[in-house]
Amino acid sequence: MKKFLNKICALATLLATGAAFTACSSDSDITGEEPNNGKNPAALVGKTYNLTLGVNKGDDFTRSLQGGDADLTALWTPNDRIYVYDEGWNLYGGSLKPTESKPTQCPVTGTITLTENTTEPAVNGTLHFAFPRTTWDYTGQDGTLATLAKKYDYAIGETATITAIKGTEITGTNPSDVMFESQQAIVRFDFKDANGADLKVKALEIFDNNMNIVNRVSAFNNGTETKFNMLNLTFASSGLSKAFVALRGVQEGDELTLTATAVDGTPYTRVVTINTTGLSDSEAAGNGLMNGKFYVITFAPEVIEDDALTVEAITDGTNVELDFSHCESPITVKVLNPDNTLNRIVTVSGAGGVFLNEGQKALFYGYNDTYTKNAGDPGTEGTYIYQYDEDGNITGVSYQGPTSSPGSCSIIPTDECYLYNNIMSLTNGFEWKSKENTAEGKTLRGNATFAGMFKGAPVKQHPTKPLVLPATNLKMGCYQQMLMNTNFSEVPAKLLPAETLQHFCYSAMFYGTPLVKSPELPATKLVKGCYNYMFSSCGNLNEITCSATEIETGTDDPSGFNICTANWTQGVAKTGTFHLVEGTTDNITVANYFATNPSEKEYVYNGTTIKKIDYMGHTSPGVPFAIGTGGIPEDWTVTK
Repeated sequence: MKKFLNKICALATLLATGAAFTACSSDSDITGEEPNNGKNPAALVGKTYNLTLGVNKGDDFTRSLQGGDADLTALWTPNDRIYVYDEGWNLYGGSLKPTESKPTQCPVTGTITLTENTTEPAVNGTLHFAFPRTTWDYTGQDGTLATLAKKYDYAIGETATITAIKGTEITGTNPSDVMFESQQAIVRFDFKDANGADLKVKALEIFDNNMNIVNRVSAFNNGTETKFNMLNLTFASSGLSKAFVALRGVQEGDELTLTATAVDGTPYTRVVTINTTGLSDSEAAGNGLMNGKFYVITFAPEVIEDDALTVEAITDGTNVELDFSHCESPITVKVLNPDNTLNRIVTVSGAGGVFLNEGQKALFYGYNDTYTKNAGDPGTEGTYIYQYDEDGNITGVSYQGPTSSPGSCSIIPTDECYLYNNIMSLTNGFEWKSKENTAEGKTLRGNATFAGMFKGAPVKQHPTKPLVLPATNLKMGCYQQMLMNTNFSEVPAKLLPAETLQHFCYSAMFYGTPLVKSPELPATKLVKGCYNYMFSSCGNLNEITCSATEIETGTDDPSGFNICTANWTQGVAKTGTFHLVEGTTDNITVANYFATNPSEKEYVYNGTTIKKIDYMGHTSPGVPFAIGTGGIPEDWTVTK
């Protein structure tokens, strides 16, 4: 249904028929004089001219704003003011106002007073008109039609030439009908709750990424527009279910993010794409919000059903501290209310934070190949450096990129939160769901992809919603230290589905967590550093399922194989069960470097001299696991 606000008003000059265009009939008639273009002498300042005009409204032209359910109805009232300017757009004192309330042919009358800078009216001089006030500003709107009509319904009249003056009466202009053009669109927002009932709203924030929203204009004569990406409106504390807003500058294809705050303080957000969503006027297509048009946008809270990576607050007042200064592109956070209605959208580039109350959720979206700075180009390997005490126990783990020390992006809540759903929304953004079952949805693209992202964070598993790490094509160090020292006591059995590992891919991943049972480890061949310190200091861990039967050759170990599980079970539960897959050799032996080289008392690893190290020992490539903290814990039961 079309709704027009063609804010074009007709000012018809009310002239006496016999005097409108007569020649000079007395000495007081002034014709043909050039206007005074300089500053007026003091004697002229304050001189007043009377001006009476008529206002015409055609069927398609509206002025004052009444109604608004189906359309806006024109009605001139004595409270309206029309301001008059000289040919240089200098404002005269005084104004014109209607003498009665009428929708058509309403007389307006008033005076214009010379100031120091205005030109004295003269025949062949010109007049300009503006409505409804002398300052052009869209801030401070309160959502009511009455206020909008009085203060924000800006219209500019076409130029009128003075054709006759008698004394201090301006008695003739050309054209006889001065047309006014509206300078903004009027939008009525109808607020609804998730069930379709009226929603009382006390504030509305309108945000435009393209920064097209005009907040103010410096002058009516080709004034400079001040554009921002936001317009903040405050309504009565009792709230409005329908709000009228004057908007200028919203263009075709603009994406407006609307955040409405209900009277109970709950914010709701909806994104509206102009010309495709929520507009009742079909003529908007291709034109944006046209000046002089009336539109209706129904605002209903957007319900988000998405399994993107999620942090959910357990208590009120949780601040999720974010650091995304170590990735190429900013990330987007959708904050949801407990009922999954969209609360707000936040873009984070660098450091920031998201405040959550109990049950609110933060969903994360990004398009970065890695969230670790200086992680190296694909195929380029940096160095993981482990610090040990004299007994070979880990005291620290750091990563040195191929060029310089890296930094890792992080998500660290101040209070305990749930962490769940699919982490690939951080690499595949809003398209992650459509790519979920494709190769792209299971492939990591950058080294150290999520390294250290939640290290030390008070996050834990959700009772019913699992954390999903679906990648089967890994990158070096992709999950290294990702959940280190978090509160995860349980993870899905299929959390780590990759059967082909990359160097240091899971290094220290669960270090220091209260994890009780490991995820299944389906890879049959272990590679350099893949499980190093993976479960170290997991004091509750009492069950591991592993399918490894082979170790990567390399120079880490004097026997010709790389170290793959250095101290990976150091500090786990004293007793437990180690599940081996069918086909694993039965030859489980105590075999590590010091056991087979008893004369050597020291070992140098990564430039550090240590006295003892317990790593994955073996007697042959077919015997991957030794007994000890680098293999199977000494007092654990081994099953198949």
